[in-house]
Amino acid sequence: MKITKTQLMQLIQETILEKESMLLEMPGPNLGTYRDDEEPNVSMCGQQLFHMGQQSNQLHDMLKDDRELSPGIEEKIKKISDALEDLFKAVIYDKQNPQGR
Repeated sequence: MKITKTQLMQLIQETILEKESMLLEMPGPNLGTYRDDEEPNVSMCGQQLFHMGQQSNQLHDMLKDDRELSPGIEEKIKKISDALEDLFKAVIYDKQNPQGR
């Protein structure tokens, strides 16, 4: 069975818009959750980071042709970007200063 590029793009768009789309769905409900008195499971965090990267790429592709985004969307992107930068800096600091935590 052959499928045209247009049909494939339409199928992808329909999948993205589905309520239960696997493309933008987060991993399981308990993934990455832990009690305050225990360390997080690195593999859970790794899965979440991987999934966030996939979602980020998909959002970039969906929004790259939009010249103007709503202020609410722009604000959320800025907030997430700032949080990710803070996290990145904290991890780098911890890696460079293992005794200074």
